[in-house]
Amino acid sequence: MTVYITAVSMTAGNRAEHIDSVRWLNPTDGKTGQSTREAMVDWIDNNNGIAKVGSSTGPVAVETVHPAGRPAYIRTVANGQETDNLLSLARY
Repeated sequence: MTVYITAVSMTAGNRAEHIDSVRWLNPTDGKTGQSTREAMVDWIDNNNGIAKVGSSTGPVAVETVHPAGRPAYIRTVANGQETDNLLSLARY
């Protein structure tokens, strides 16, 4: 299943590591939902979930990052470069 992340909630900070939760849309059935960062990381890593962010140039993939000694988080990458697509989304 593929979902599009449509909005983010941030904790103290403004980098991808500070995303606390996300709102998403399943374009196939129109279902929407909200997931914690941890739940989204788990869904992508362990359930073959695919998350994307829409952009003016097309969908951008969301990937998980697992830094040593810190909580895993999500970010977007386009053409091998980390991008700020998640951080450009609406906040809630």
